[in-house]
Parts: sequence; structure tokens; C-alpha cells
Amino acid sequence: MKSLVKKILTEKDFIIEENILEDEHSFLASRTENNKFDFLTVMPIRKDEINREALREKIERYLLKIIETKQTLVGLEKNLSLLVLLEVDSLDISKEISSLIYDIEEDPYDFKKYVLVYTNEQVSLLESYKGTSEGDIIPYINNILNNSHFFAKFKSNEESEDVLIYDLVSKLFIKIPFLSIDNNQQIITNLLDEIVESIQAEDKVLWESFLKLNETSGSDPNIEEILNCIGVGKGE
Repeated sequence: MKSLVKKILTEKDFIIEENILEDEHSFLASRTENNKFDFLTVMPIRKDEINREALREKIERYLLKIIETKQTLVGLEKNLSLLVLLEVDSLDISKEISSLIYDIEEDPYDFKKYVLVYTNEQVSLLESYKGTSEGDIIPYINNILNNSHFFAKFKSNEESEDVLIYDLVSKLFIKIPFLSIDNNQQIITNLLDEIVESIQAEDKVLWESFLKLNETSGSDPNIEEILNCIGVGKGE
């Protein structure tokens, strides 16, 4: 998962800084351009390692390291985000873990905080699904997010590998604040044009007569107008 997030951030023009935090598991991703800057601290952690005190200690230590290194940047504290990659054995997490996640994300101090819950199975499935496909990862996960087949399965709570993949991809877009969705625009065919094209040549005169009738009499013509339109005169 850590490798996947690195690829995404690299494609978003972030520089990965492995040593600043002095933690072999976590890393800092920084992006500075046009006098603007963003910093994302990525902290991988397993469910059995997570607790409030340890997290608070790590967060405070990371904050100090970043400030020491980037102290020349004015307003640094307002551009710090923290992404916790929480690895679990099952997506059915306990109420205790859910409460802890809520507390982390709602804590207004030090960082804007995001917790991404995932399983190793999901990461393996996504990597397997991509296989040897060439190209960047962001367009690839955008395609999955816009895949109506995947979404329909996900919405119906189907138990399948496609749903596990879609769940992970949707979380990536929700929890990584620098990812944006590229909506697929589909061209909708004009129904009237399709109807006209389906009309046989010998019937087009009748069709045009009905269109003129609609223009002159609206949607509620009387019976005589309809008979005249189809070529049936009085007394016939």
C-alpha cells in the first residue's frame, strides 16, 4: 500500500522524502510550486499496533521534524496533512477502531488527518487487476472509479473481488486530498433523430404531416384534423 500511495503522489508532482521523519516506515511527500506548498505525511500502521498514545507521540514527533526542516516556509502549519494507512485483516472493523478513526480525523490540531482502512487482499487484487498495463496509476484508478459495472456491484453490497477493488479505489480518492476525479463524459444520442432515422421513406410524408399538425393544433387536435392529416376526407 505504501508503494501504491508513493506512485500516486509522484504522479501528482510530489517529491518523496524518506529520511526527514527519521522513521523507516513513514515518509513525507512535499510539493512546492508557484510560491505554494503542500506536505503530506504518510504513516502506515497495522490494526494491532494502533493506540491513541502511540499515535499522538508519533504525530508530535513528525510535526517537530517537519518544522525543523521546513521552518523557512511561512504558514507551514496550515499546509500539513497526515494520511494514516491502517492495515486490517477484515473490513468489518470493531466499534472501538471506528471510534478511534473518528477521533483521529476530527482532531483539529497539528495536521489535517485522514485514515485509509484497507486489507492486503485489496491491494493485491488491484495490482493483479492492473497486471502489466502500461501507463500511470492515476488514470487507471480513475477508470475503475468511473466503471459503472464496478459501481453497480459496490452499491448492491455484492461480495466479490470487483467490490473489494472498487472499495479501495474509492477510499484513495476520498482520503488522499490531492486526488481529483476525472468524470467520463458520455455522448447521449438524440432520441428524435433516432426516431426519424427509423421511419421508412414512404412514411416520412405522414410523419411530416403530423409534425405540422402538432405546430398548428398542439398536442390535442380534433378527430377531423387527424383524419385530414392521414388523407381521409369527409364521408370516407
